[in-house]
Amino acid sequence: MLVNDIKWVRVAMSEYMNRLKKLVKEASRMLEQSKIELASDPRDFALKLTVTTFEAQVKDLENQYVAYQVFEKGFSQLLRKDNLVEARNNLLKAIEMMPSYLGYLNNQLVNNFYSTQNWSEAIDAFHFVMDLNPGYEVVRNNLAMIFINYAVEILKKEQLLNEHIFIQVIDYLSRALTISSSKEVSELAKNNLAATYTLYGKWLYEKGFLELALVNMQLAFSYRIDRCTKVNIGKCFAALARVSLEKGDFNVAASWFQRSEESGFVLPEILNDHGIALAKIGYFDQAVIKFESALKLDPASDLTRHNLKRVTEQNTKLQIALVNKPSVEEIEMNWQTKPFLAEAA
Repeated sequence: MLVNDIKWVRVAMSEYMNRLKKLVKEASRMLEQSKIELASDPRDFALKLTVTTFEAQVKDLENQYVAYQVFEKGFSQLLRKDNLVEARNNLLKAIEMMPSYLGYLNNQLVNNFYSTQNWSEAIDAFHFVMDLNPGYEVVRNNLAMIFINYAVEILKKEQLLNEHIFIQVIDYLSRALTISSSKEVSELAKNNLAATYTLYGKWLYEKGFLELALVNMQLAFSYRIDRCTKVNIGKCFAALARVSLEKGDFNVAASWFQRSEESGFVLPEILNDHGIALAKIGYFDQAVIKFESALKLDPASDLTRHNLKRVTEQNTKLQIALVNKPSVEEIEMNWQTKPFLAEAA
């Protein structure tokens, strides 16, 4: 069952059916009264028009009543997951009779699932409705929003994150981006993709998988271009550079440090250690420039001043400044609390 208790649905539908019954009864009574009056004066044009109007009204209300009976049956079957083929046929028949019922179906599901927040079952329900009319943007946007909300809920609730969870969340957010044509939904999906890739990158970064962390930070940047995502890339480059420096891969280290600075992550420690890598491969002039730049940012650094003195003498016994990996920043994930509702017919 898609909901724990569908009594509220039955009550609401029963009330609507009773209102329709009363309207049909009242319109039929007025029609009969008008026919009686017309019989006494067949040439009265106004009475003829009144009878025609009431006949159309009664027919329309009777169609609504029949359509709603079919709709009620199909909707209840959908909620119970009871004979979904018959549920589909009933809903299609009701919508054919009353096209506005597609929007009504959307709104009823929204009212239910935004109160229960049972996103996994909401996905099934809105997939079902989207199959009734694949081009109906209101339903597509709601399905996309449900994927987003479910993804955010998973990350916020999970205490022990792992690769499987990150991949699942990224899949849901990517599907949301594919399903919806709404700019609002697309921007929210992109922001949450950036946040998820950043969190995944941080998780890998803290475990020492620096190359994979860098890839995820770059993916985050592709969805959200700002200072945070850019600097996180720089921090990954800096961490990779430090590892290469310690291994003695000075050419590689110099390249990583350069990439870090290009990404906007510039610290005196980064410039100092970049200078060391350059000095180790014989680029003493460039090393001097890096040490001098580091001293401009941190004039009190005796370590950098010592390195600058030594490198001017082409002495490569230099001291590393970047001791620990820099901490990466996170991006806040956002829910969507306002669903898309169809306009009343």
